[in-house]
Parts: sequence; structure tokens; C-alpha cells
Amino acid sequence: MSTRFGTRLSASVGDIAQIAVNTTNIAGSSVDNTSFRADQLYMRMKNLSGGTLPAGVAVMAYDGTDNLGVKAANTQVNSKRCLGVTLAASENTEDVDVIYGGKCTVMILAGSTAFAEHSFIMGATGGKGIGGTVNNGRFAIALEAIDASGSGVDLPCECVIIVSELY
Repeated sequence: MSTRFGTRLSASVGDIAQIAVNTTNIAGSSVDNTSFRADQLYMRMKNLSGGTLPAGVAVMAYDGTDNLGVKAANTQVNSKRCLGVTLAASENTEDVDVIYGGKCTVMILAGSTAFAEHSFIMGATGGKGIGGTVNNGRFAIALEAIDASGSGVDLPCECVIIVSELY
């Protein structure tokens, strides 16, 4: 189970005056207490998959010329190319937040074999996770046991990102 942490930020008189003048391009930082998580790191990338990327799927670098582009990872990709897991769904050419460190929810492919807590997760069709038994495509460790073998739908699984190479 993930824990959400809130935070409190202060603003100077100049910041408040700037907000009153220009509500579109405000300098500084802000935190939305409903979405801020102290247990994950993410970066803003661009969905160049050609379609919708759902939340909770592994993504890898896009093969084209856009250095910030991502597409869904799959079983042909080793962990050196997997960048992380999508935080929320995004349409093609839209920005997408990719979790590259900490806890996240990974969608486990419907019908995949059951696996235990602390099992490796690797990418499968459309970036959805399956239990990983080979040294290829591992991107997370399951924090809970899950059985999607009899399920007709993808199931969410709390995981820890391990995008860096382990072997």
C-alpha cells in the first residue's frame, strides 16, 4: 500500500503579486497534495507510441528523432532500454509522466501466470507486466503476490522500479 505525503510551500509577496498579474506563466514551484508522492520519482516525457499509453505500463525510448519520446516496452527489450512506468494514461503526442524510481502501480497482463511477492516483473504485450524469469526486460519487483491467470482483465500490482541493470 502506498503512502501519500503532503507538503506545505510558502510564497513571497512578489510571488503573490505575480500570480495576480499573470495566471498563465507563473514562475516557481507548486505541489498538488492529492498527487504528490514522496516515494516516487518521475520525469515528463512525450508519448510517441502511435496510440494511447495506459497508466501502469513499462515504456522505453522511442526509436525516432525525439529524445523525449517513449513507447510501450515489450519482451524484446532488455532493462537497459526500459525507462520506467507511466503514472497516468496519455494520448499519442501528449506529455506523459514516467516513474523511474520508487513505488508504482504496474498493470499485470490478463491471463499471465501467478507470481509471488518479491518476484521480478518484465515487460510483455503493450508494456504490461508479467512475472520475470529470464534476464531480459526486468523493470520492477512485485510488492505483493498476484494471480492474473484466471482473470479476463489486467490487474494492478504495487511494485518497486528497478530500471537499472541487475545482472
